Amino acid sequence: MNREELTGRFAEYLRVEKGYSEHTLRNYLSDIEIFFEYLKERKIEIADEKDLERLEPVDIRGFLASRFKINKSSSSQRRLSAIKTFYKFLVKRAIISKNPSEIISSPKTEKPLPKAISVDEVFAIIHAIDAGDVLSLRDRAMVELMYGSGLRVSELVSVNTADIDLRNNTLKVLGKGRKERIVPVGSYAAESVTQYIARRAELLREETDALFLNKNGSRITTRSVARIIRKYLDKCAINKNVSPHTLRHSFATHLLGSGADIRFIQELLGHSSLSTTQRYARASIEHLMQVYDKSHPHSK
Repeated sequence: MNREELTGRFAEYLRVEKGYSEHTLRNYLSDIEIFFEYLKERKIEIADEKDLERLEPVDIRGFLASRFKINKSSSSQRRLSAIKTFYKFLVKRAIISKNPSEIISSPKTEKPLPKAISVDEVFAIIHAIDAGDVLSLRDRAMVELMYGSGLRVSELVSVNTADIDLRNNTLKVLGKGRKERIVPVGSYAAESVTQYIARRAELLREETDALFLNKNGSRITTRSVARIIRKYLDKCAINKNVSPHTLRHSFATHLLGSGADIRFIQELLGHSSLSTTQRYARASIEHLMQVYDKSHPHSK
């Protein structure tokens, strides 16, 4: 089996069995190609599975070391994860019997705390959307859903019309690993989605299940959503690096600040591990300490 066939089957495995998003899939395949290019520079040709089986842990460590000054440690972690997943796939399919990556430990890195914006800033973004035409109605509905239900942008663009129940104000979400969860839809978000759906047909070119459409009638992309957020940030003069994921962070941080139970927030966000959700608690405490240090006369 040649290299192209191996990576093609790996891509199918990531998409179908692992349920990885297209974004993660692209990154993993890119990481594997960069790994192959490094080996080629070292005069190690990868033509088929036998060449992969002959590699030693030192070859993989050398690759990671070669990227150390170029990439962040988080990128190195992802690259190692891509290689490990690739080798696990090859062993699982009995394509090879030896896995040189299994003894390599991932480097420990301190994950950055989630960044949130204030409630007033979220409202400013929403109010900057002049919901007059169908595209503006769509934009407001998307922002309200991301903030009101804590959606990842990949989850938002994957929403189909059948997934949202406006009678019961709930939304079925397909999250990471193709795990389904049901999240509540707030009254403001429900109203915005209702107004958008009433005029969604203006964007249709052919029948599609996608709830959120671009101006050409196709399912909107994550990049388009990011550009839309940037447009309204500029409009309301918020000079911060705000991405669609910032709205999800803000959703969790604001709930926590209002006294919501952290396990309830974990369920809403679709986190498999509570430790992931607990990062929001640390971020919230850090913010409180900053405010305290600036405001309290006896803080220092």
